[in-house]
Amino acid sequence: MFAGLVFIFVGLVLAMGGTWLLLRTRRLLRAGEQTVSRVVELQLDDAGEAYFPIYEFITANGEIRRAKGIVASNPPQRKVGDAVVIVYDPKRPEDVRELRFSELWMWPLIALCCGVLIVLGGVILLLDQ
Repeated sequence: MFAGLVFIFVGLVLAMGGTWLLLRTRRLLRAGEQTVSRVVELQLDDAGEAYFPIYEFITANGEIRRAKGIVASNPPQRKVGDAVVIVYDPKRPEDVRELRFSELWMWPLIALCCGVLIVLGGVILLLDQ
């Protein structure tokens, strides 16, 4: 019984986190500004194993800004000089996402689906007792 309750609790936390991330992405897409940016640098992560793209873009009010991408990769998915479409929060221009599935929807959906599956596993454990 205890294991089933733990599964349900962990699954709910994971599902709520995924839902929060989905809502945050939706808000960014609704309130955000889209623009073309350039990758101006590849920054090594703290572990020295993967690279974050650094984007430079012009905001809607004409400011030149730099922002670090949220997805690091090795090998890098982007090269310095690449042009990419991003969406940024006008109130927090450092909050940017590339307009592609992996940066917008993949991780929130994985968290939500895993959470739901773990809750279902917990319910099955409780019903089997």
